Amino acid sequence: RAAEIGPGHPTFDEASLAPVLDPPRIFLQGLDDRGRPVLLIRVRFHTRGRAEETARLVGYALDAAYAAAVRSPHPANPGRRLVLLLDLRGFRLAAADPRALGSLATMLTNHYPERLDQFYMVGAPAVFWGLWRLMQPFIVPGVKAKIRFVRGSAPPELAAFIPPDVLPADMGGGAQLVPVEASVAAA
Repeated sequence: RAAEIGPGHPTFDEASLAPVLDPPRIFLQGLDDRGRPVLLIRVRFHTRGRAEETARLVGYALDAAYAAAVRSPHPANPGRRLVLLLDLRGFRLAAADPRALGSLATMLTNHYPERLDQFYMVGAPAVFWGLWRLMQPFIVPGVKAKIRFVRGSAPPELAAFIPPDVLPADMGGGAQLVPVEASVAAA
């Protein structure tokens, strides 16, 4: 596994993540119809100034998603890639944290190359678009090509490939939210 994710990969444990696990902000919902883990991040719960803790939490969640793909191999997902839903509903500028974004970009580039298959930004409010214009030039083309913006609280684009028992109820499915630490404990 170390060869796949890069040398010096950080390790994560729930005890060190306790400050950012409550309230739950990252959920591992299950697998989509192509065997890809569906990871949901609720941005509105981010606290500015906790960039390192947030980066560790996202690393923990990405490791959990990778483990879910390994446990449930699917012929349509031989690369063990994942789908990321970034829920921007309720986003406020007070939650915008450039240090957290920089830490996450570094971690994804150095330790999780090519794990992201699709990246959906759900319900981006008007205040987000100015920030997006500033960030966009710094996103590598390969990642930028995977990003899709979807509008509304129940986007049909998501229901097209995420089964109702995986897609959260507030996004048009029927699933309860599954905090990433609960998913890890159940594995």
